[in-house]
Amino acid sequence: ALLRQGGVTVLKGEGGRGKTVLAVKAAHDALAAGELAGGAAWVNGELEPSLDECLRQMTRVFFGDRMEQEPFEVCSNRIVEHLERGEALVVLDNFETVAHESGLIRWLAGLPLLARILITTREVPPGLPGRVVPIQELCPEEAQSLFIERATRGGTVTTGQETEIDQICAVVGCQPLAIELLAS
Repeated sequence: ALLRQGGVTVLKGEGGRGKTVLAVKAAHDALAAGELAGGAAWVNGELEPSLDECLRQMTRVFFGDRMEQEPFEVCSNRIVEHLERGEALVVLDNFETVAHESGLIRWLAGLPLLARILITTREVPPGLPGRVVPIQELCPEEAQSLFIERATRGGTVTTGQETEIDQICAVVGCQPLAIELLAS
């Protein structure tokens, strides 16, 4: 629902909480529902791309061309025009690794209100616009349910193992990523 409103949505939480999985699911669901006629671009912050590289990646996804021969401003304007229609999504994953890039933060702050931007990060840097959605660890019941669902999908019988499953979930602090990895 927040993505449909446009603007910058920030999923903030410690590693392993499921921010990236949630971002993938939100993007996939919006694409499947036909809400992103302009496409969805994913930028991996772990590669520490500059603002220019982020924009070139977006132009490759949205227009099929990195626009390498075009000046930065032309590339930026084309992306902004595309995003202002509200029919495209940019996901900036692991933003904490590029948060020092002040040009990127200024660029995000200057986007039109309809632009859909989804950011995953461990820390929200000063000046980053948007609505922050804290991503917490699961409650014990949700953790057990996730474990059982993933383990069952993988072919493991979990009936009668509830105590052991509760202990496993508690040991990993009810962190979704750890539960998914252990359950598989």
